[in-house]
Amino acid sequence: MFAHWVTCRLAVGAIPLPLPFANDTWLFCERRSREAAGLRLLVLKDFAAMSFVAHYLRPAEHFVDVGAGVGSYTVLAAAVTAARVTAFEPAEAAAAALMRNVAFNELAGLVKCRRIGVSDASGRGYFPPAAGGRLRADPCAEGEGVVRLQRLDEALGDDVAQVLKVDVCGDELEVLRGAQLTLQRPGLDAVIVGTGRGCRGLAPRWHRVCALLERHGFEPADYDPFERRLLRPAGLSDKGLFVRGRRADAIMRRVERAEGFWPTEDLCV
Repeated sequence: MFAHWVTCRLAVGAIPLPLPFANDTWLFCERRSREAAGLRLLVLKDFAAMSFVAHYLRPAEHFVDVGAGVGSYTVLAAAVTAARVTAFEPAEAAAAALMRNVAFNELAGLVKCRRIGVSDASGRGYFPPAAGGRLRADPCAEGEGVVRLQRLDEALGDDVAQVLKVDVCGDELEVLRGAQLTLQRPGLDAVIVGTGRGCRGLAPRWHRVCALLERHGFEPADYDPFERRLLRPAGLSDKGLFVRGRRADAIMRRVERAEGFWPTEDLCV
């Protein structure tokens, strides 16, 4: 009876859908969400970028996930590499799913979840409860959808990240403008940024994102997970990888030495 009840509830989307994930972990997603569709098709929705995270990070290093969503990058970094993770997610439903996935995979000792928005100024903001909305600063916001805003430099303090991922529905530029000190720190070797590919009007902002990162010494790259090599970008993907240019050779040596991980039970990368 219980199994039948669960099956029926899953069928109508009433409870989150559990999906197998890397290294015998699980992610719970809303059944009709883009995240669930991507995981069902690809297991790792951003195969190259997520493989880079798994190959680059080492135990106790620091991965910062801005716009964590339900936690695919967060769970990957903590479960596969035993890195510490600071995950920021302002949307109430996504933040609840993030914490559920961290708890279910027994990663609470490695992951700090923060339900705040990250932007170029600290204060108060509004995040629409409906899916697909964008965070905006609003010092007068009240009621449902109000979130605290904080600059990433302020949120992290002196805690240096080795890899930073920013994927916030088109507001990546604002996040990076509030992360100038973070980007300057020599311990940060890579930044992964949502490109907003397919979103109208975001192309000029993407050029400004690239220019900002290049001013801090980061260069765009592609990553071949099977050859463990950094490549020149062939085109715009869903996530843009940037590596510290003067550290490119050291980064290559590090990923070459990394242990493999299992995106699925049949594939080791």
